[in-house]
Amino acid sequence: MNKFAWVLFPFLITNSTVGFCERITININGNIVERSCVISKNTSDFSVQLGMGDLKGKEIGVPFNKTPFSIILEDCPENLSFANLSFIGESDEELPGLLKNQNKTKASAKGVTIGLYDMKNQIIDIRNNKLSIEIKKNQSSNKFEFSSYYIKTNNEASAGKITGIVNFEIYYD
Repeated sequence: MNKFAWVLFPFLITNSTVGFCERITININGNIVERSCVISKNTSDFSVQLGMGDLKGKEIGVPFNKTPFSIILEDCPENLSFANLSFIGESDEELPGLLKNQNKTKASAKGVTIGLYDMKNQIIDIRNNKLSIEIKKNQSSNKFEFSSYYIKTNNEASAGKITGIVNFEIYYD
């Protein structure tokens, strides 16, 4: 009888959990889209190098030292006519529609921010913007021109380094 118990004991221990189970819910989400445009490698995570800006004699809120940049969409499918583009970034405290100076060093410029402008040279409000851009089907790539400017925000402005960080999102209707 002792031998029978020792043979049966390991079997009971390893199979004792067979009667227990747990139910796990797995949520699987996704988006199905027809093929969209490809963002050019040249416009994926890039830096815009603003030139040297002279602060002397500049008025508050008036842009100076234009620096152009572009976003290029390639290989767009025939069924797309428009794309929507939004710029997202932290806004300046004094002129809230503009980009905040993210440079936190001792060499940081004070009272100066960066403004973004669209293809028609209209200011892009960083807090709330949606640009509808036409995709030309007969072109292999669509280049959309933008520009950035320095903008003085107050009379205590001082020279120094300035850094603005902005993301752009492209979505299709």
